[in-house]
Amino acid sequence: MDERRALDSPLRDVASMLRSLDHVGRSAGRRAVVRNGGPVTSPGLDLPGWLRRSRERFLASYRAGLRETGAPIVLDPTLLRAFELDKECREFIYAATYLPSWLWAPTEGLRGLFDGAEEGRA
Repeated sequence: MDERRALDSPLRDVASMLRSLDHVGRSAGRRAVVRNGGPVTSPGLDLPGWLRRSRERFLASYRAGLRETGAPIVLDPTLLRAFELDKECREFIYAATYLPSWLWAPTEGLRGLFDGAEEGRA
């Protein structure tokens, strides 16, 4: 309990939110493929674009909030990426241990992080 209450970088929470957005987008894409019976070619499903825009908009809103409050926090892209990798690795371990049917999500998330599929990181 003490570990959970310990002070930590707010960027860890930002990274968690970014990973959650990634999972939501990838889940929607996966459901669309299942419902379609194969790859979706409809121009209405721009998963890479949605992932990029959701990330950019969240970070822009977060930065605006920091400016409004005068918070002395800087969004360091390298540190944010490290926290995202940490979060996704923890998701992978959790899924492998307790929820194997969800293992695809952190696998795809890690692939996206390593492939550079998520442009405009911070």
